[in-house]
Amino acid sequence: MTFTIAQAEHVLLVTVRVLAITMVAPVFSTSRYPAPAKIGLALVVAGIIVPTLPPIEETWGLFPLAFLVGQEFLVGLIIGFCSLIAFVGVQMAATYIGLQAGFRMADMLNPNMPDLVQQQGSSLEQVYTVLVVLVFLAVDGHHWIIMGIQRSFDLAPVGPLALDGLAGERLVTLASTLFTIALSIAMPIMGTLLLLDVALAIIARAVPQVQVFFVGAPVKMALGLVTLILSLPWMASYMVDRLGRVIDDMLIVLVA
Repeated sequence: MTFTIAQAEHVLLVTVRVLAITMVAPVFSTSRYPAPAKIGLALVVAGIIVPTLPPIEETWGLFPLAFLVGQEFLVGLIIGFCSLIAFVGVQMAATYIGLQAGFRMADMLNPNMPDLVQQQGSSLEQVYTVLVVLVFLAVDGHHWIIMGIQRSFDLAPVGPLALDGLAGERLVTLASTLFTIALSIAMPIMGTLLLLDVALAIIARAVPQVQVFFVGAPVKMALGLVTLILSLPWMASYMVDRLGRVIDDMLIVLVA
């Protein structure tokens, strides 16, 4: 069996798309995985996918091939970004909760914390990220990512790609669900803290001698922490449901 130039170009383009997806997709994109491991994973996945695709006999010249490589890389990045929607929504929710409950005070008091927050996110963001990653792995989300990669080649085969006019609109609609996910997760805690703010305002008005600021801060942190713990089972259930749509999210731009 001979390995033709057309087959080599086919393998290259498939590998580029898979590599771009794994650079962005949840779990696979973590910096804890070295670059050679990601490249090796992309080669293995591409080697599994290529035999299942229709053979391509035509060859492209240097410049058309370079264009197709860039196209496949861009398509892979878009698919990977779409798979991240739920994870980014959880991080946004953690940011909202941290600001509302006062959990970000430690970030301001520690002079070294701003750099760490910029690099790794706040403590609450890290907790929520670990939780959603555990849920993602528990429901075999990493298998869904690989299934989504396979289906992307069924919907958009390797070669010149023509998307329909609604692809951009569907991408914007998916991006807008970030706020829906973030508010759905943060709403129980933010709603509870809003009621506490109203109660503290009434106390401050009725009893001016009470130092509401000094009393309210620890109470808000304690109530926020209790509400957060109580809402974790609901959040996990919500994330299981939301992560179950990861394949649809990945392919939303490619679906005609």
